[in-house]
Amino acid sequence: MKGRRTVARGLIVIFWVGAQACGGQRQTKPRPPNPIDPVDLAGEATKSGERLRSVSWLSDEGLRVPALRFFDTERDEECSFGRATDGDFRCFPDAVTDFPFAYVDADCHTRVFLACEPYAKLFDVPGCTNAKARLFDLGDVTAGAPRMAFDCAFSLKTSPGDEYRRIGGRVRDDEFVRAVAGTAERGRRIRTKQLSGEDGSGLMLGFYDIDERAPCEPFSFVPDAPKHCVPAPLAPISTYFEDEQCSGESVHLAVNGCETPLMGRSSDEQKLYRLGARATLPPYSSDPLGCAAIDGSHGYEVLEPVELDTFAAIELARVGDGRVRMNVAASADGAIVVPDPVRSRFRLWDEELGLPCSIAKSSDGEYRCLPTLHGPYHTNLFADDRCETPLVAHSGGMPNLDEPAWFLWTVVTSERGCAASSSTFVYELSEQPFAGQMYIRSSDIDGNPLCLEYTGTRDDLVFTPGNDVTSDRFVRFERRVE
Repeated sequence: MKGRRTVARGLIVIFWVGAQACGGQRQTKPRPPNPIDPVDLAGEATKSGERLRSVSWLSDEGLRVPALRFFDTERDEECSFGRATDGDFRCFPDAVTDFPFAYVDADCHTRVFLACEPYAKLFDVPGCTNAKARLFDLGDVTAGAPRMAFDCAFSLKTSPGDEYRRIGGRVRDDEFVRAVAGTAERGRRIRTKQLSGEDGSGLMLGFYDIDERAPCEPFSFVPDAPKHCVPAPLAPISTYFEDEQCSGESVHLAVNGCETPLMGRSSDEQKLYRLGARATLPPYSSDPLGCAAIDGSHGYEVLEPVELDTFAAIELARVGDGRVRMNVAASADGAIVVPDPVRSRFRLWDEELGLPCSIAKSSDGEYRCLPTLHGPYHTNLFADDRCETPLVAHSGGMPNLDEPAWFLWTVVTSERGCAASSSTFVYELSEQPFAGQMYIRSSDIDGNPLCLEYTGTRDDLVFTPGNDVTSDRFVRFERRVE
């Protein structure tokens, strides 16, 4: 009997398959992508793979600073990971984005892109660089100057000489290295979140809180206060109204236009709140300047407050033995994260100057860690009728005695409307304030640049750049593909 049951079951299977074949073409589901094994980063921020090679900065003192980018050896171009349309991550090359919008026609139907890169990137949520993206080749050059517009009710001509191109064909996602997100096994509560590439490459993304089941970021309401790993993204909480006077019934909502926030923060109360369901956003909001109409569709309900120390403590430290050191963040569990250098919280630290610094091309053409200064700032005014000599003022009207009286001035050369190269000069400020005619940059109706006499007045003192601060005062870095 056992043999007969086996034969009968086999006949049924054969008949079923045959019936499917006779009944028409069989529908097949797309095969899932091959699984990717977790990559052991061994505490490093990046790891090279068979195809992707990690890019980093190496100082003359031996400090290695990860650029959190890769060089794609198959495509011969640099790339960085972003979310693809299938939800996985791909190492996409640099591309111009779809925000702000530019159109070649008056009805704003045919979108064009400034030809600064070979590719254009369209996000599912315009303006949100962490949204899912599609990559396109750039096509033909457009005739005439396109118009910039957020909507077609108001637009401005672009600058002469800018080169815009129409969108071309879609570049398939599978042409780029795929990666999946996961967490490292180390750590009881706080672990590191990372990407593991199909070629064996890896990239550290940040911290992950096991208890909260969410990524988290170091946070405090006061800059120099102890940090805790708060679930991210963290959205600001504001007050919204139905009436244009902001005098009627109000509601508190947390808003993040790009991602679903996990926590809300009230800067006025200096409190954190859990968030609830998605809610329709009323049309008006109050701020220090009054009641204003807002552009948004939804926010998130504000629930119970949460104390900051509910979340795991994070220590900020510096690594390196030389003059320039790198800031890192560490949990009590031993998880260490090198913050993203694109974000404002990431700074290298110059021990000799006692100041944060950032890697930039210096006036001698070398990359150096130039100081980040908070005192002197450019007033958008100039001392000459070519608008080339900047006028500088002190924040708050007084010099900052905790930093040198220097001014950083970045000169950018453009090609086809794109920033082709830039060099940053460091100057001492002139000893005496400037007392001559001031000038301001403007443009004519066709977008041609103008330098006009400034007819306004200023209550504070302004200064011109003085002597150069020589580039060899700052530590040199070299960009390397590992």
